[in-house]
Order: sequence, then structure tokens, then C-alpha cells
Amino acid sequence: MTSLWHATHQPRADRAHSLEPLPDRTDLVVVGAGITGLTTALLARRAGLEVLLLEARSIGAAATGNSTAKVSLLQGTVLSGIRRHHDQEVVDAYVRSNTDGRDLLTGLMEELGVSYQRETAYTYATTDQGLRSLEQEYAAAVGAGLPMRWTDRTELPYDVAGTIALDGQLQVHPMELLEALASAFEDAGGRLVEGVRVVKVGKTETVVHTTVGDVRADKVVMTTGAPTLDRAGHFARVVAARSYALSFALPDEAAVPHGMYLSADQPSRSIRWTPSEQGRLLLVGGNGHDVGRDGHTDRRVQQLVDWTREHWGEVSLTHQWSAQDYTAENLLPIVQKLPGGAEVWQASGFQKWGFTNGPASALALLAAVTGEPEPSGAARSAGASPECATSATRRWRSRRSAGT
Repeated sequence: MTSLWHATHQPRADRAHSLEPLPDRTDLVVVGAGITGLTTALLARRAGLEVLLLEARSIGAAATGNSTAKVSLLQGTVLSGIRRHHDQEVVDAYVRSNTDGRDLLTGLMEELGVSYQRETAYTYATTDQGLRSLEQEYAAAVGAGLPMRWTDRTELPYDVAGTIALDGQLQVHPMELLEALASAFEDAGGRLVEGVRVVKVGKTETVVHTTVGDVRADKVVMTTGAPTLDRAGHFARVVAARSYALSFALPDEAAVPHGMYLSADQPSRSIRWTPSEQGRLLLVGGNGHDVGRDGHTDRRVQQLVDWTREHWGEVSLTHQWSAQDYTAENLLPIVQKLPGGAEVWQASGFQKWGFTNGPASALALLAAVTGEPEPSGAARSAGASPECATSATRRWRSRRSAGT
């Protein structure tokens, strides 16, 4: 299954490992060219580090290029889930971090000329149980300072029991974004190599062993989704989940909702729109499950098709695909140094919200690999002006220009 994003984006063909050998050593090796790896690599290069970015397949081949690409602080019922396991201070910190990630990404998209749509994000319920989940999510979000609102109006072609909304969130074509980040990284002097798999990293010395040779580095950052170096018991700490997405052309574009919707009830339903050469397409996702727990995944795809046709009528399926992401046992992203003497860092466990958690993790990883305090210029509260979004990258660019 090929995602709409991969089908409508023509990647560059000149990043193959055969173009030239890998360097003997470098300051930083970043493994994985999704949203987290590319953002980390770009920021680190702008901070003055020599950076090698390695991708086993091609940019966006995993979760990022197969997502629904919502950049939102309203994340279904994630905040209330965190609140059930932690105190409000943890929820507050999560929201601040995701705000920084969203605003950093917004600033990069504006700087690099990446188009995006600013829309309202909605979490909605169709049952009494879902309505109770909405109440808990609303309380957790408002407690963290988000300007949430209740509404009884949606663009959905079916009744809902309640809806919470957060204005001013974003949606994007993920492959266009990744290509822009990759080009900016290369223009800054970084090197991105596709088709090279990292098979091992030393535990005492930071030597990266790949399918085409070894590279010595001062530090390594792993942004591969699933930790490929299982040195911290990740097999027992994260759960892999797969979900599905489809795009449809509708006879009447006016029937395609403008907002970004996610159900509080199960089975999950994710809805958004995207521009295309065919006009506005409807994206429908959901029906997720733990990896390995369903041997008939084609039925889940067909259920989404049937559900969409039930509510939107005669629609034409254009693309179908799936993505895999990871959730930590404490529901919080994992950004940590792995055990051992080697300087190896890992980012994972984004719970399907990598377009805010990924850039937020990049800021934390940047602080780790440069030894500098974590950049704090990105907006620290919801509703801050968009101009704040570029402050983190401005800081590192100015340091690079000054040669410091």
C-alpha cells in the first residue's frame, strides 16, 4: 500500500550510498530520516556540528510519510490519559513541550516555504462514555492553559454527543515538509544518505557500524521509532500500534470537512482534508490495533471504506495505507541517553503525535548533543504569536553565522 503522500511526491534520486563512501568520522550521526531525525539534524548542523544523517530506506519511509500529518495540541484524549497516570504538572510540561514543537515546526515551514493549512482541531464523542472522556480531556487541556471550547456544531454528516475544539492547529503534506527539511539540511552542509542501514553501535566507543562501513562519531541520535538498540528494556516499555488511512474523492467537494476531527470513542475515526490535483480529498483513518494482534487487517481497511460510504455516499477511493507508531508504558515520549559509555541518544514513544513530539524532542536532543541549554525561544504557552516560532532556529543560525 502506497500512501497518498508518497504517491504525490517525487523524491530525489541522488542520495544513494553508492555516490561516495561514508566519512571515517563526524561529530554527530543521526539515524532515521523522519520528522524527528531531519529536524534534529538540521538544528544540529545550524549549531555548527558536522552531521551525517543515515536512513535505511528513504526519507519518510516509516511513520512520518504514512501518517495523517496533523500538527495539533488537541490530540484526541491524550492529555486526559496522561493525567490519569501523572499529576497536572506533567500534563503542563507535555503541553509546553508540544507547543514548542508545533511552533518550531511552523517557523521552519514558513522559512522554507512549505505550504500548510491552519484549521480547527476537534475531538468528538458519539456515546455517553465518549462524552465523559471529552469532559476529562477538556479539564486536562484547560488546566494546562489551552484555549479549548465546547461546541455542538460540526461539519460531520452524522450526529455527535459532544465536541471540544482548539482553533489554529495545522495540517501538512508530510513528504513535502520532509523534502524541504532535507534540502535545508544539505544546503547547510549536512550529509543525508539513503539506503544505508545501521546494524550496530558500540557500547563503550561511539562507532556506528553500517551495511557499507563504519563511522566514528562523538554522539549518535537514534530516531527510528522502534529502538533498534534495545539497551534500556524498550521491548517491555513500548507498545507498537498499527492504524490505517484512506483518501477519497467526493462528487461534491463542499461535503469534505475543513476541520481536523478525531473520535473519543472506539473504534477510532480520524478525519481531515487535503488539497490535490483532483481538488479537495477526504482523508479517513483509524481502526488501530496492537501489532500482531490481528491476522486479518484487510477487514479493518474495508470497514473504513464501508463506514465512509455509509456517511458520505458514493466516494472514490484513491489511496490506502497504514502506519506504525509506539506508545510508552507511562504515555510519555522517551528521550534519553542509552546505557553504556558511548554517547547514544534515543527518541521514541510519540503515541501517533510525532508532528509535535518529534520537533519537541529535536530541541531536547539538540541540547544533549551540543551541551547547551535547551532553546527556550519557542512559544511556551498556547496562543502565542506565530513570530515566536522561528526564535529557536534563529538562535542556532546566529551562533553558526558568528562561528561560535
